[in-house]
Amino acid sequence: MASLREGLMLQKGCVVSLVGAGGKTSLMFRLAREISAAGETVLTTTTTKIFAPSPDQSPGMIIAGSITSIFDQANHLLNKHRHITAVASRLPDGDKLIGYPPEFIQELWNTRLFRWIIVEADGAAAR
Repeated sequence: MASLREGLMLQKGCVVSLVGAGGKTSLMFRLAREISAAGETVLTTTTTKIFAPSPDQSPGMIIAGSITSIFDQANHLLNKHRHITAVASRLPDGDKLIGYPPEFIQELWNTRLFRWIIVEADGAAAR
């Protein structure tokens, strides 16, 4: 059976944006688990909001609003984990995490700290 990565024809590192109704979060973490198990670095994030991941979904977690802060924290976490989730902040109720605008994700990609960035993206939230 082909891996999810092979099925999606993802051969080299890139930014992968997941859109559509239902299943984006599960797909994001499953793909990240597969990629990190192959020894590659992967960041998961969102352009909207997600529930905080469990340690099984994402072993490393960063809440930071700047590229510099993410870079510094990720350099430390990548010594232990190949997969990290980063978000800008936590909602006051504590259940959901707020992600980054697409331009910020592009800047993060430009650092080349991660071979892969997988984004739960949803254009409908921007309306």
